[in-house]
Amino acid sequence: MGSKESSIKLIRKDLLALTAEDLVVLSNRGLVKRAQQELQSGQFDFTLLEDEKGSVTVDWSDQVKCSLPSNVTVNQGQCSCIATTICRHIIRSVLIYQELAKQETKSEINLEPKTKNRETSQEVNQQPIIETITAQLESWNPGDISDEELAKYLSRNALLKAQEHFNKGQVVELVKSAKPTAYFHTLTCNLRFLVPKDLRYTYCDCAEDSPCSHVGLAVLAFRLLGAEKVSGIVSTQKTRLEVPEKLIDEIEEAIIELIALGVANLPKSFIDRLSRLENKAREEKLIWPAEIISEIIQQCGFYHNHNMLFSSTELLKLIGELCIRNDAIKSNSSAVPQLFVRGSELDKTTSISTSRLIGLGCGVKIHCSKVELSSYLQDTDSGIVLAISQSFAEPVKGSGDEPKAFWELARTAIVKDSNFASIGAGQVLIKGGKRTSDYSLIPGRALINVNPQAFNWEKLHAPLLAEDFSEINARFNSLPPSTLRPRRVAENFYVCAISSVDNIHFSTSEQLVKATLYDKQGNKAILAQPFINRASEGIENLLAKLRVEHKALRFISGLVQFSGLELKITPIALIFENKSNRVILQPWIDKLDKNLKQEHSLISGKVSIITSPITSYIKEVTSELEELILLGLEKVSQPNIKLWQELAERALSMGFTRFVKPIAKLRDSFLEKNHKLKWHYLSSAQAALELAVYLALVQDILV
Repeated sequence: MGSKESSIKLIRKDLLALTAEDLVVLSNRGLVKRAQQELQSGQFDFTLLEDEKGSVTVDWSDQVKCSLPSNVTVNQGQCSCIATTICRHIIRSVLIYQELAKQETKSEINLEPKTKNRETSQEVNQQPIIETITAQLESWNPGDISDEELAKYLSRNALLKAQEHFNKGQVVELVKSAKPTAYFHTLTCNLRFLVPKDLRYTYCDCAEDSPCSHVGLAVLAFRLLGAEKVSGIVSTQKTRLEVPEKLIDEIEEAIIELIALGVANLPKSFIDRLSRLENKAREEKLIWPAEIISEIIQQCGFYHNHNMLFSSTELLKLIGELCIRNDAIKSNSSAVPQLFVRGSELDKTTSISTSRLIGLGCGVKIHCSKVELSSYLQDTDSGIVLAISQSFAEPVKGSGDEPKAFWELARTAIVKDSNFASIGAGQVLIKGGKRTSDYSLIPGRALINVNPQAFNWEKLHAPLLAEDFSEINARFNSLPPSTLRPRRVAENFYVCAISSVDNIHFSTSEQLVKATLYDKQGNKAILAQPFINRASEGIENLLAKLRVEHKALRFISGLVQFSGLELKITPIALIFENKSNRVILQPWIDKLDKNLKQEHSLISGKVSIITSPITSYIKEVTSELEELILLGLEKVSQPNIKLWQELAERALSMGFTRFVKPIAKLRDSFLEKNHKLKWHYLSSAQAALELAVYLALVQDILV
């Protein structure tokens, strides 16, 4: 910076609270980046004055004058340049105010462009000048805002609308932080408070003018969250929903019969029975149970049609989840919102007209007999995260056909010239199609136009775009098990800005590319990319690019889970920024980049992966239960009984308590079958269902 003259009183807390991402939301990335570069060039002198009321004026040496009156927001500031909206000069003025505030308060934030990490001796990017002192802001609760304060900023109509929505019953996911968020599941919109207790600075992805009616609704919802809680899900539903107990009993009886007969022996009349139960569930507004029954019917159809897409593992998961949701509906507890458990009228297949979608990368899920590719996208208007998916059956063993590399599958055309790779990396304009209840996107016959994107991921909507890792952590702590949440294809999918990276290596024992990621607050997460031969080229790119260009990493998108006490991200896409542009890396489906220095020796050869005894045991139990469901309880043979005896003994020796009970029940029931002429399957079927429930729940914690 050039020479300066200033008189600063630190009255404007709103100017101090705005982060780089906030400024991008108020303007655009190009303006913010240019303002940052101009300040870092040091070629501009300025005079900054702040009066007793907090009005700020900045006279710049390039003959522009910016005025930020105390009674207006930043985007309403005035500049003497020709721009009619917020310009780079106003952003530059906000940034210099923040810089002077850091000096005035003797902040410990290091303004050097880079420093050394003492532990690794690697260079680590520090926050550039554009970053603010918001790292020092404390978490706050919008529920503390009074009705009088609400009335100052919201119109009477907006307040009435907020109260009306509240009384109708909403499910709201809340996170307290320096910038609290409220995600309205039932209204599919998200709101973030940008400045502590200043309702002028709110960002909502609805169509209303800011501050919108959702601000009032969010404040009312935060009042329901306990003062001691950092995050949580609240429901404003005042009356309990009716429980269709008779229907739930009928569904359970049908599932018991399915296990008794086995998928291989199901008559057509049974499938018709399941179809009738699905329709009844929809009539009772049990949307998610109905969807699960529909998927069970589909899996049974795959099996009887000898379709390679049949998965006994998937079928077992569906049965376990159906039992969990039915039990939760019967208990009618408020511990988890019933609209989460049952689904709502909004959870249905809907038609899509013209939509613009931002690609977030393409990922791969590997099943027993198939591979599923999914390109993730966010709707720029609604903020909903969608996925275009397709399953590819694996070659039959002994056929001589080799499975294709993932980069080859990703070049499969979805609609004419559009494929998974281009959609994951592009900006998509879709004209017509359908969005299913789980937010899968089914393109229509109309063309999909895929164009390059600039990867301005600062503009993505929350909660997809997390403020930092602590926000993801808070959201995870507030969520129920996945078997009781809305059934979305992009569940646990997030995007987060990255400040620095270190400890980049390949773990031979785990067969993972690993690195430690840091957000702007210094919170850590672990990047963990499993090595798969069919994705080896993209994974080689990932390892090489992280080593060479780790300082250029700006964003990561991926599937998030907790492994022990660590936040772990399996990447779907990474955004790197050089001097001129941003580029995307999709490790699952990219071809080898010959311009990157590769180190194939790190991930060549076969290495036995060490798995924990508990993980191995769970897999054995799962496999045996899958076989029971496939063949039926009536077909249990002596070798099967012996296996269940061994599994029960091992469960006791490993220290299981609850988990061993259904296994022991199955063992005892099968032993009883050997000694009785008239044996009934009910006891063993109930034990099998109980075990399916445990196995479905354990998926949330088994890594």
